[in-house]
Amino acid sequence: IFTFSWDVKMDWGLGDVNYGFLRKRLLFRHRGFYYWVMFSNLILRFSWTLTLTPFAIFTNKQLYQTMVVPLIAFLELFRRFQWALLRVEWEHMKHSAAGFPSAPVFFDNERERHERAKNLGDEPSLLLESLLMVIGLLAVGTLAALF
Repeated sequence: IFTFSWDVKMDWGLGDVNYGFLRKRLLFRHRGFYYWVMFSNLILRFSWTLTLTPFAIFTNKQLYQTMVVPLIAFLELFRRFQWALLRVEWEHMKHSAAGFPSAPVFFDNERERHERAKNLGDEPSLLLESLLMVIGLLAVGTLAALF
């Protein structure tokens, strides 16, 4: 629970009760995304405990080794991916608010969104692109584990 609280408050800058446990400035459009990441981070922090499950409850040990263990590893990778996404966002916001030069981070804001819509038309959201990347990594990892 301590590490979850540290993630939310210190690593992501969230948890302000005045803003619905979020923060005043958010770079992602959908507030639900932040709630999802907080909830899934809390749940997925305990997914490793499934590795403590004794083999005896599984009738097929090979199924456990080829399905459950890789699934747990994927869940941890997914949790860390979400953590990194919000960590980069928070660092970018802290540095840009303090006036430090920072590397360009391509989060949507109103002006950029309007320009892109005018020039390029509709394009997939960052969330959709991230999800497709995770699915691709999962597929490659699964194929590598099977062969």
